[in-house]
Amino acid sequence: MYRNGNPYAIPSTIRDRLAEFNASIEREEEKLGLLVAQLQDVLLRAQRQRSLNNALLSSIRRLPPEVLSEIFLHAAADQRKMDLTKPGHHYHFARVCHLWRFVALTTPALWTDVSVKTVETPNIHNLFAHEFPLAGEYPLRVRLEHPAWHAKLDEGRATRSWDLLLQQSHRWQTLDLALDYHVFCGMTPQPVSCISLETLSSSLGVVDLERLTGSSAEVPSIFSSLADAPRLRRVELITGLIPGTHSLRFPASWRLSHLVLEVKACGSLARLLSLIRQLAPTLRTFSLDIIRAMATFLPPPLNEDVRFPKLVEFTCFRGACFLFQHIAAPKLSSLSIGRHPVPLSSYGAAPLDSIAGRIGMCANLLELLIIDVIWPAESSLDTLRCLENLTSLDLREKKDEYVGRYINNELFVGLTRGGVEVEGVVTGPNPACPLPRLERMRVVLYKDSEERPGLIAALRTMALSRRNVEEDGGDPVLIPLRKFSSSRYRQGTTEKKTILSWDD
Repeated sequence: MYRNGNPYAIPSTIRDRLAEFNASIEREEEKLGLLVAQLQDVLLRAQRQRSLNNALLSSIRRLPPEVLSEIFLHAAADQRKMDLTKPGHHYHFARVCHLWRFVALTTPALWTDVSVKTVETPNIHNLFAHEFPLAGEYPLRVRLEHPAWHAKLDEGRATRSWDLLLQQSHRWQTLDLALDYHVFCGMTPQPVSCISLETLSSSLGVVDLERLTGSSAEVPSIFSSLADAPRLRRVELITGLIPGTHSLRFPASWRLSHLVLEVKACGSLARLLSLIRQLAPTLRTFSLDIIRAMATFLPPPLNEDVRFPKLVEFTCFRGACFLFQHIAAPKLSSLSIGRHPVPLSSYGAAPLDSIAGRIGMCANLLELLIIDVIWPAESSLDTLRCLENLTSLDLREKKDEYVGRYINNELFVGLTRGGVEVEGVVTGPNPACPLPRLERMRVVLYKDSEERPGLIAALRTMALSRRNVEEDGGDPVLIPLRKFSSSRYRQGTTEKKTILSWDD
């Protein structure tokens, strides 16, 4: 009862012992804290991976096959153009994974471009036979060609692949031919039904009708085996030579609205007139280019013009220019003409002048392109004065022999608006300035034309005089020239040097 000290005091030994216990617990807490952080990170990554796994299984989060098919079609568009002449289709995206391969193989539109050769190996046919069903029942874009590496064929015989295609001719939407015509006839001896055919493009080399029928036999129409084509509206025909004397014509059942005809060598325009007269009632656009005309090419003057009641766009180059003198097209709004045959002396000046005068009779003409012609400046200006509705004029020199024969100082002076200030100088009066509604103009000069004194200055004055037009100044009142371009050109190169241009 006489003991001293605080009975509630904790001995130091106990305090030290408890401190050791607490320090040990704190060390364990630190270890557990690190483990908890690691476990939380593992848990978070596991949750994210589970979400990704679920996304792969969720149809709402996957790219639909239809969208993937559309992407493939856009990716394959340019590749199909490059590979159309090669057997089979080579789509690299189909090799990425089994899913992409499946979508590619089940997208019929990827397999509708079909290319067949006039000669083929068993392996090529097997590849074709494997790929052809992938197009399903879709319309087909068909190309038949003779390989460049193979010798010319004396006669054509249908290959196994072509036989397979002939059975599906009702699905042809476009047909592209690159072979001699007699080879095509040999490969397609019987008429075929082409009820879906809309466009026919052909580069036929030689079209020898007498070889097929004999000189005394009745000549069938070209492409007679394709006569059953009620939807065919566009034909592009390029031929190297049409020997013999027979006239060229298409099946009577065709009702074409667009025709492009390029003949590399023709002995007489009369051989083409029956074809032109046949198609004239329905054509809306017509392009004719006769690259080389024989000495006997031009026929006697026609008794009556060939009428084109629906024609709105006409292009005629080289030997075809002279046909323009004998057509009547009241709705013609766009004309491209030029590249007269050389030497020009063999044709004389009268036919050229009559062509220029004929252009002046096209009252509804809106667009005019003239390339490499020889027309006197005064005759040209008289023609342009008749074209009061013309809105677009394109003048080009492409060859040395035509330099200055149409595009010259006199022409530019005649087109210059009078009584306006251009670069500090007032232009002379020109009350007969043609083309009051001209809004767009392009001039391409042969590069050597820069040596002609005053030509560039006359060009600049003409263009600038028509750019800023005020209603109360100058003579006569013109629509402003809103778009103008002029450049120099050198044949055989892509070099062009701009002279003056604007687009207001």
